[in-house]
Parts: sequence; structure tokens; C-alpha cells
Amino acid sequence: ADQTICVGGTAQLNATGNGNFSWSPASGLSNATSANPFASPSVTSTYTVTITENGCTATDEVVVNVNVVPANAGADVDVCRGSSAQLSATGGTAYSWSPAIGLSATNVANPTFSGAVSGTYTVTVTSNGCTGTDEVVVTVLGENATAGLDITVCPGNTATMQASGGTSYSWSPATGLSGTNIANPTFNGTAGEVYLVSIGNGSCIYVDTVSVTVGNVTASAGADQTICSGSFAQLLATGGTNYNWSPATGLSNAAIANPVATPTATTTYVVTASSGSCLATDTITVVVLPAVIANAGSDAAICLGGSTQLNATGGTTYSWSPSTGLSDANIANPIASPGANTSYVVTVSNGQCSATDTISVSIQTISLNVSGGGTICAGSSVQLSADAGISASYNWTPSASLSSASISNPIATPSATTTYTVTAVNGACSATNTVLVTVTVLNFSAGADVQVCAGGTVVLGAAASGSLNYSWSPTTGLNNANIAQPIATPAGSMAYYVTVTNNICTATDTVQVTVNPLPVPVITQSGNSLVANFPAASVQNWSMGGQIQAGTVGTNPYNPSMDGSYTVTVVDNLGCIGESAPFSFLMTSIQAMDAQRLNVYPNPVEDHLRVEAEASVEAELSISIVDLTGRTVVEVLQGQQVVKFGEWISVQSLDPGIYLVRFSMKNQVVTRKFTKL
Repeated sequence: ADQTICVGGTAQLNATGNGNFSWSPASGLSNATSANPFASPSVTSTYTVTITENGCTATDEVVVNVNVVPANAGADVDVCRGSSAQLSATGGTAYSWSPAIGLSATNVANPTFSGAVSGTYTVTVTSNGCTGTDEVVVTVLGENATAGLDITVCPGNTATMQASGGTSYSWSPATGLSGTNIANPTFNGTAGEVYLVSIGNGSCIYVDTVSVTVGNVTASAGADQTICSGSFAQLLATGGTNYNWSPATGLSNAAIANPVATPTATTTYVVTASSGSCLATDTITVVVLPAVIANAGSDAAICLGGSTQLNATGGTTYSWSPSTGLSDANIANPIASPGANTSYVVTVSNGQCSATDTISVSIQTISLNVSGGGTICAGSSVQLSADAGISASYNWTPSASLSSASISNPIATPSATTTYTVTAVNGACSATNTVLVTVTVLNFSAGADVQVCAGGTVVLGAAASGSLNYSWSPTTGLNNANIAQPIATPAGSMAYYVTVTNNICTATDTVQVTVNPLPVPVITQSGNSLVANFPAASVQNWSMGGQIQAGTVGTNPYNPSMDGSYTVTVVDNLGCIGESAPFSFLMTSIQAMDAQRLNVYPNPVEDHLRVEAEASVEAELSISIVDLTGRTVVEVLQGQQVVKFGEWISVQSLDPGIYLVRFSMKNQVVTRKFTKL
């Protein structure tokens, strides 16, 4: 039968009959010799099929109608920037526009465009189940129209406007512009202005503005200044927003408007004021005058009621303050007769610069103070001190044992308690005072030399009378190095030094501590006996697995009742106690148990140990696993009546090493040794 398809679609033809098939035209067919080829024509087409068999032929026709949708997006559209335009598509019953940007809707035939950017829009039109597409170009006139960026221009300079995006231009106002009907007129005005430009593009006009700012930089460094050497001038520039001074020498900061200038010589400074890219300069000269060096003279001391002449230098005029006690406060060398200690300040001037200096006039009442006495140790020294004023002279008696008898602070080294008398003279004034130096002797003893066993302690004894402070050295092995009788636990023989002081005198003494080594007993096995290499009288005890065995004092040799790890403790003739290294004891002959078989296997073992026991008659049997210290680590069987016993015992939790399986029956003990891997 005839078929209908959409443009771009496919129809399958289906011829019947016997023989070979040939379709014409072959254009648009998947296979022109197949009974049922696929047809994809672009326009309505009539296909003829010819069947050939045994020299005979037959033909038939089929029509494939191509349904073409006459999609039409309408004519291209020009629209002014900021305005809208209506698109208009035809040719179908349903419509879909793409892209959606700038459109009022996408599923109507005639959406409204109000976008700001030009673009190509595609409409898909649907009719009778088929679709077609078409495009329309929307051009936004003046979409790139702009007056350009705002402009800043320095005074006396020009700038070029940069409008674009149109075909015609109109600037307003015309003030300062080289033209008003071009895109880029030249600005050569003297004042800032906001300019409006109308940019035309066809029938469209777009309006934009640009601001032109004229910089205002009129640098001023201020008036010249005069300062005295060593003084400063405060500079102050105006007219810009940023400043830079040159030279920077003598300025607190060369990059601010108001730096402090402290030049050492007359200097002309140049300031560059800027605002944006605009610059201006100005200068200021700081004249430096020579400094005045004021000298009020040396300090003076007088007796109460006396006077002294002051003598200032360095200028042409003088002024003293305070004027109290002065013969004339406005001359260089007045007579000063103050009634109390006074500091006079003189202001010296040369007519332009001035300076000050101070002199002190002190009143001596010859109040003589002495110090430095007290208590010293025999053979020590103490510094005496007398104070009767700046100009005083001194004489000490007795002069023997003094470093000097004519100074204010001699060193005294008396051999016995002594009272020293000092006489001070200051002009017409004199005074006498005394100071007592008491001499003391410190006697003490660190105690007798002592002996101690290695690891033991001993009390050191330092005996002295009075309230004393102690310091022992070295501090190694001492519980407290700052007491009279510290407890010493030295690691080896050594001498301890003690320094004793009563906050006045200091002395030292020594005590020797001899550390005697501990005896080192050694255990050997003889048959079923343990023998220590020390006399029986020196044995304090035997221990098995860390437990002291009762009744073993003075026992040597010692006969253990069971296998295990044994130690012996002895005391030597110096009273020092030592313990042997552990000795693993295994009985070499054990009274046979009433048992036929005792087995422990495998040996060595990793995880599980087989323990077997078989007796001739039923008896109470206990079996346990112990380590070499005698500590029970696994309880296998506890006092059960058995004739025959056999069981696998887990030893996974045991640490690698040697262990004993202990069989106890009728007060008899037999052990079997095994190794845990």
C-alpha cells in the first residue's frame, strides 16, 4: 500500500511474489534488490518493483508521500536597544522557540523580544505529527553604544573622548570640546564637566554620559623657616592628596604633608604634591643658625652662711633662675649665698639662639654619717664608709689594719674587735663619728670518717655551735645537702665536703665515706643439696621463688624438698648483706612414686601438652604446671582419686621458656620438665 512519512523519516516497502526483485529508482532505498527495503526519500516518490522468474517479469508501484512542514520564522528583525519587537512564525499548529533569552514565551507563534543582545532564534513548527525548523536573526541596534570611561585630566592637558557603538554622535554641552558630531572629540577645557552623547544607529538613538574631571594641584611648601642648631621645624605642604619631599635627609617622614625637619645645616626642601596623575612642586628653605653652648660652671658646696661665685659662659646675655640668694640674676658671675641646697638654671643667649645649663650649690652642715661596721670573721675584711659631703676630707684612727686612713671608704682588716674613729673636714666645717667592727671565730667539725655497705646508708655528722647553714658537696647520694646530718647513700667511696656558715663566717671540713662491696654468694648443687660458697654461720636464709624458706638460717648445705629457682642471702664480717643469683634446682634422685607411668609430650610444645599418669592402685593425685620460680601457672588436677589420668592441656597463654609438670601423690613429688616454644 502507499505510505506517508515526515521529512527525514523512513518507510519500509514490502513487495510480494516469487522471483528476484528490482526497485526503481534506487535513490533513497536501503537495498534495491530486497523485497522489503527501507525508503528515505526527501520528496514524495513513486517506486516501481520488477519481479523476474524463469524469464517472466511482473511490475507494481507504491507511492511514498513525504509530508513537508512549511516552517517559517518570519523576516529578520532590527530592534532599538531598550525597545521590543514581535516575532511571527507560521506553517503549523504548535511552535517551540530556542533560546528562551529575551523572549516573552517559547511555545507561541509570535513571542515578544525585549532582550539587550542580538541573536539568532530557531523555531520548531509541528503539523500533522511532523516538524520543521526555521531561523530568524534579531539585531539589537546600539547594543554596544557607550560614551566611554570617565576621564581625569591634569590642568593644561587634553583628553580624547571614546564614544562607540553607533553611526552618528551628538555631544552636549559643546563647552571644551573640539567637536560635537564625532565619536571622539578632544577635551581641552579648564573645568570638569559631565557630557551627554546621543549615539544614533539607523532609526535608534542611545544616550550615555561621561564625566571629565580636571585635577586641582597647586603645591605650597609654606614660608621659609629659621631654627637654631639642634632644634626642629614643622613643615606643612598643601594642594594635593599625596606628597613627597626631597631630600629626605633630616625629615621624620618624606611621604607625608607635615614632616618634622631636623637638618644639621641650612637646607632647601622640594615638595612634590600629587592628585591622581597630576603633579606640582614648591620649595622651602630651613635656615640653621649656630647653637649656643651654655656653661654654668662646676657645682659648688658651701658651709651654711657662706657664699660662692658663679661663672657662666657661652653668650652675650645671661639670666639666672631662681634669683633667691644671688647678688644679680642678670650677669654671668653673680655671688650665690643660698640658705639651702639650690639648683640654679642659667639661660644664655646670643640674640638669636639660646641654651640653658644648671649648677648646684649645696649647703654643708657637716653631718657625718658612717657605715660598714658590724661582725666579720677572723682574717676577713670590711669596707668602712664615711659621708660628710662632696668636698670633705677624712682622717681615720687607728690607722693600723686600714688600707688608707685618708679616704672616705677604707678597707679594714682587724685581727680583733676594734672601734674606728673618723674626722671629716669640709671647708671650715668638721665632725667626728665612730664605727665598731666585731671579729668572730667559727669552729666546727664534719665528723669522723665512716664505712657503709654498698647500697646502704649512713648519717654524716657535722657538729658546730650556734645557728649555722650547711652545704654538702658533692650532692650525689645525699637526701639533703643543706642540713647538718644528711643521710648518704653513695654509689662508691668518696669524700664529702661541707661548707658551714653563720651568715657571717664560712669554713669547710671533709669526711671520708668508704663503701664496702656486698658479698656475692654463689650456689652449686651437690646431689640433692645446694651449697653456698660462704660459711654456714654467714647464711641468713634460703629462698625459693622469692619466698624465704623457714628455718634455713645458718644452713649450708641446704636440702630442698622440691625443684625450683633458689637464692641464698649471706652477711660478711663487715656486716654487708648480699644475695646470690637464682639457681635452678632439679633433684637428681627422687623416691619412686607408686606409679607405673608419668608422661609429658610433645616436648618442646607450642599449643597443647599431653599429660598422662597411671598408678598401680587408686590414689589421690594432684598435677600442676609451675615455672622455675615455683609459681603455679596452670592447675591441671587437684586432689582427685584416680588410677589412670590422661588429658591435653592448653599452654598457649604461657610465655616461651622452661616449665615443670609437678605430680603429687602420697606426699611424694615427681617433676617432668618441658620447653614452651
